[in-house]
Amino acid sequence: MGVNSKTVLVSLAGIAVLATAIWFLLPDPEEKPETDTATVLSEAQELQRQKEFLRAARKFEEVLRKDPEAYDALVGLGLTWQAMGYDGRSVEILARAVKNRVGKLSLDRAFARALLATGQREKAIEILESAYRKSRDPKTGLLLGDAYYEAGRFEDAGEQYLDLLMNGVRSSRLVLRLHRTLLINKGDAASLRARVNPSGDLLSLIESAELRWKGDLAGAIERLDGDSPVFSRRKLKLLLEMGKYEEVLPLADRLQRKSRDRDSITFRADAGMAKMLALLLLNRLSEAREFAALQLQELDLQVTAIRGAVASFRHVAGKTKDREFLAEVSDEPGLARNDHHLLLAVLARAEGHPASYRAFLEQAHQATIALNDPVFLIERLRKSTD
Repeated sequence: MGVNSKTVLVSLAGIAVLATAIWFLLPDPEEKPETDTATVLSEAQELQRQKEFLRAARKFEEVLRKDPEAYDALVGLGLTWQAMGYDGRSVEILARAVKNRVGKLSLDRAFARALLATGQREKAIEILESAYRKSRDPKTGLLLGDAYYEAGRFEDAGEQYLDLLMNGVRSSRLVLRLHRTLLINKGDAASLRARVNPSGDLLSLIESAELRWKGDLAGAIERLDGDSPVFSRRKLKLLLEMGKYEEVLPLADRLQRKSRDRDSITFRADAGMAKMLALLLLNRLSEAREFAALQLQELDLQVTAIRGAVASFRHVAGKTKDREFLAEVSDEPGLARNDHHLLLAVLARAEGHPASYRAFLEQAHQATIALNDPVFLIERLRKSTD
């Protein structure tokens, strides 16, 4: 028996009416309340304490989308980017926070650290000098000394470090920085021994540095009787200066294997730089290029502290020209400039460009004279070209 079309239409209409009636009878769904910004901020700060930095950054950004000038969120996001090594982003965010809360000491230090990391040394010094005059805070004073040091103001750095030492501040970093500053500025660090009595690893590092300064590279490396990342990094530099390039390769590999976490990224990058230089000095150009490309794949390229190494890896991998490379590293501390010209010299030699090799090597030599900082690898290479 056939189905009457009118009957179907009436039935469908009835179903629709019934459905509408049921919909009206249903209770209204509860609207989800917006998450309170204070709650989101608290979640972000907790993630930051747990070192879940990327998740924390997203939460801080969520707060700032609702309140772009929220001070605690600005500071939190700025410090989070800084903890991840992204100092360029940190400067931008912390500059906004500083406008909202002038004269807060911990904020001044964080902002100054980010400025230093991005090459804005004199601006950082201005902030830190003002803050230290008001507070005489040891952390601020040590950072001010570091700012003078990175700006090449070694006399100011020495006075600042010495002032901290005489006021009872004690840290290995302070002693090592003062020791190196005295060597660069005065050529002698005997005055330090009258004020401190270092022992253990600190004594080994000081004695090694003094032996190197006198040209006793073998003695300097013997004093580094340990396998810590700090010792290994120093050994790599000494092995390069001694011309023991083959010995650099396994030590660099070991240091890279031990430096896989974020906090060790500078050790890993420095080990990579040492290995790449050794390969170039051994005229193993294709291996050096392949290794540089591998570093670019494995390292976090946004970490500001290794930007000089990243620029070097990019250049050896063939991604930049000489002039572009020098522009990329132009805001690096003065102490690194001889390294950049040395890299260009060694690369030019490996590529078979003797005129460029000699020119870059001379520029590296002039940088060491200006800094009163002997680099024995440069001197070794210069002698071999005479």
